[in-house]
Amino acid sequence: MTWNGQYEDGTTAPAGDYTMEVEARNSNGAKIFAQMKSQGVITGINFTGHGPQVLIGKDAIDLSDIKSISDGGPQEQQEGVPGIPLPGLAQQLGPASA
Repeated sequence: MTWNGQYEDGTTAPAGDYTMEVEARNSNGAKIFAQMKSQGVITGINFTGHGPQVLIGKDAIDLSDIKSISDGGPQEQQEGVPGIPLPGLAQQLGPASA
């Protein structure tokens, strides 16, 4: 999602971190389930008192909230975005158990 940095009246918002909230409703106005998904390059890991967190840029996401992590291959890697290479991770983890 992108934002032009302006309020609805066209004035420029001050620099800083912003959040967004989504509330989905059907055509009758009743609230419905909405699922947010995001993707990015993992730039670090934090080990906190309430569990590990994955860092994606400035965002810290609880590992328990992450549904999947995949390599994505070279076609999905973003140029110029720092990340932590994990060579041989699949070999170190071994085959998945059923």
